[in-house]
Amino acid sequence: MPTASNAASADFEGNRGLFTNQQAHTSDPSAFLIYTDIINTQDGRRRKRPGIGTPIQNVAAGGVVGPGQMHEYTRVSPTTGAITYYQFRAWGSVIERWNSGAGTWDTCALGAVAFTGTAWQFVNFRNRCYAINGVDGIFYFDGTTGPDGREWYVVGIATPSISAGYSLSAVDAPYITGTVSVTKGGTTVTGSGATTWVTSGAWVGKTMTIGGVAYTIAVVTVASPGVLTIVEPYRGDTLAGVLYTIFPGLMDWSEPPRYAYSYYNTATGHSSNVSPAVQITEKDVIGRTVRITGIPYSPVDFNNGYDKIQIWRSAKDGTAMVDILPSQGGQINNSAGAGTTAFTETANTFSDIDLGQESAPIVSNRKPLNGTDSAPIAASSIAEWGGRLWVTAPREAKLYYCAIGPEIGFGRGDECWPAENTLDVTDARALLRVGQDKQDNLLVQTGTKDRVVIGNNIIDFDTAGLGTDEQGGGFRGGAIAVAGTFLQLYGDNRLMDNTNDASLLETPVQRRAADRANIGREIQPDLSAIPAAQLPQSTLVRFVLKEFNLLLVSVAVAAGDNTITYVFDYNHSTWYRWSIGFSAFAVVHNPAAGNALELWGVRASDKKVYRLLQPNVFTDNGANFTPAQRSSIIRPFGYGKQGFFKFLKLYVNDPANAWQAKVYCDEDTTGQQFPVDIPNFRWESAAGKELILPAIHTAKKIGEVFQFDVIWPTTATDLWIEKMGTTFSLEQDVEERQ
Repeated sequence: MPTASNAASADFEGNRGLFTNQQAHTSDPSAFLIYTDIINTQDGRRRKRPGIGTPIQNVAAGGVVGPGQMHEYTRVSPTTGAITYYQFRAWGSVIERWNSGAGTWDTCALGAVAFTGTAWQFVNFRNRCYAINGVDGIFYFDGTTGPDGREWYVVGIATPSISAGYSLSAVDAPYITGTVSVTKGGTTVTGSGATTWVTSGAWVGKTMTIGGVAYTIAVVTVASPGVLTIVEPYRGDTLAGVLYTIFPGLMDWSEPPRYAYSYYNTATGHSSNVSPAVQITEKDVIGRTVRITGIPYSPVDFNNGYDKIQIWRSAKDGTAMVDILPSQGGQINNSAGAGTTAFTETANTFSDIDLGQESAPIVSNRKPLNGTDSAPIAASSIAEWGGRLWVTAPREAKLYYCAIGPEIGFGRGDECWPAENTLDVTDARALLRVGQDKQDNLLVQTGTKDRVVIGNNIIDFDTAGLGTDEQGGGFRGGAIAVAGTFLQLYGDNRLMDNTNDASLLETPVQRRAADRANIGREIQPDLSAIPAAQLPQSTLVRFVLKEFNLLLVSVAVAAGDNTITYVFDYNHSTWYRWSIGFSAFAVVHNPAAGNALELWGVRASDKKVYRLLQPNVFTDNGANFTPAQRSSIIRPFGYGKQGFFKFLKLYVNDPANAWQAKVYCDEDTTGQQFPVDIPNFRWESAAGKELILPAIHTAKKIGEVFQFDVIWPTTATDLWIEKMGTTFSLEQDVEERQ
């Protein structure tokens, strides 16, 4: 007579996923399924994933494409060291800034700037936030507000194209009264004919010309007739009654000076290149007032922060122009209005001691322009590396980089984009900084391959191909740096970790195929379903905080918006699948929550920004969700034997909610199944609150194999399972046993 005996149980450790030690057969899956919305924590619990927090305001209505980019800019006050966090999102041709006090997204004031591009990217560099949109050039935000209310400024400034004019006053004309007598080789000059020479201090060091030759006055003796001494011996013949000229002013020019001007931003310290120079044609302009006229105001540049006009002049008898110091009036006000202004240098201040030490920027301080200087760089990607900003410009097949200190004398490097600072790169799609400390690299993703920028020195660069370029390369948004390594979603839909050895970062060009790991192998069937047209919009983000060490990969499994998010848990090398997609992510400090670090995402379905991975918040599509998890096929009795399922046993943190289960008593979930009741027994144990979930009947007979589902309660309560298991018994023949 058959009877039940040989009671046994199987436990399933939460921190390694469901598993059983029973013997499997060839038709069983080789690995257990990945269960939606269940995560494994560092302390070994299986937990409902932290959910989506309250949405942060919807975008404007009217079918506008949702935010495609989110970013946090952290500004440090240069005076107090205080930190301010700014959160941005961009959609269409609009940049919005999160107003945590009002709980709204406010459209940034752009002044007269009209953005038309929509492919936004951001990067922080030298205490400023830079943005590109694929069309309109490069812009920056530094927390200040311009004269016209703008918050974003154009990077760089055009060179003034109009030269100034000048005029000279007639004051302090040269002294020419009377004549002098001189002796060849001598240094004494004697005056005659009603000369009235002044005391020695007024004319010492000034210039006296005799017969067209200039001499420097050393001593003046006021007598009748007057006598003075020159420094250099007289080189002409001995003569009497010779005409002469004394230039008594502060400057005497054997080579006339040159003047120019530039527009200057007092907030950033940046200057444009200088205007065309104006050349003073008169020599020996002694004691006369020089007035530089016709300097045009630049309203556009004024509103972009260039509130001053810097005046430049060549030193005495020199050619290079240097700055006239602000203390000597060398900076005059720019204006938002039309018209011109002028600069006056008088006899009382006209000397080289008024000059600074900065050389006028001639070509280096140019704004970022395309290869023909006809339009702004249409940058498609931006990154910072090696103390520079870098952008890709596919239209020009170029990689542009800004200047640094040794390349400019006066200005700000990130505003200067010299024409020679370019590299030829065809079909560049994205830039990514990969590596750690001094071993970092700048990778350039193109339509066909990946390249790395090689710096031969601080001002000489080249690119070299990487061994990661097979199968179509990667796309913007399809790559990320994870702990210094290069993770990329390839054109063949593989998610590859391109180095498993940090030492390879020193020589990235030498990476081999064996050094790459297919980190997405477990979800490859789903990744392979991503349409080729949707692959470029895939979005990756890394989030590390407390128990979280996650990679989120949001993709579109059908044409349209991103609809699925896969989450890789680095702590447990496990993938999870979320049934929602995100078009953009940002890791931010939330000012409304004490600057706590949070992960934000733009949900593709409704274009709203959500706070993700929020404690004790479990919502999906606006409602609480009910995750379920399933075991693999279990064969507890061996081949060809049957038995009885007794109950499931769970150790949970909250037994008050309705935990449920299903048991499948055949080869798979399409076979015979029956539900189990709400728990009958609850008590505390060392492992947590123990639940016994029995079958509808005392015991349920099963065939050779069975599977089971555990269905979590529909609640926003923070739930987890410490441990789970099953109890069953083998059906045996009593006579055989005897």
